[in-house]
Amino acid sequence: MWNFCNNIRSFLLFTYAEVIAPSPATLLATNRFVCEICNKGFQRDQNLQLHRRGHNLLWKLKQRDDREIRKRVYVCPEKTCIHHDPSRALGDLTGIKKHFSGKHDEKKWKCERCSKKYAVQPVDPPIRLFILI
Repeated sequence: MWNFCNNIRSFLLFTYAEVIAPSPATLLATNRFVCEICNKGFQRDQNLQLHRRGHNLLWKLKQRDDREIRKRVYVCPEKTCIHHDPSRALGDLTGIKKHFSGKHDEKKWKCERCSKKYAVQPVDPPIRLFILI
């Protein structure tokens, strides 16, 4: 039963969804949109456009085209990852960013006791145990 459902899911995915494969640099970028006047960075184009109003520059929010809205799915750029397969893709950009930074990016936190590394600082740890490396 599981194999049949997985095959149906794969068929529907390729038929109706747009598969997007962002690069690691895109997934790790913090400010992709930069104001040309003050060099302030933003994560979303809409935020930049609203910021441009403060400089009295032309701005226009993009309107969604209702004629053809295709579902987008995002695959992991890591070839050995299970989410690199389009049938196992993640459904939103935020999800693939969190997945990539948590699983494949550099681990920046380390436990002083056991030396295990983590991508994010663990929640409610004794502060003295985890150091930023």
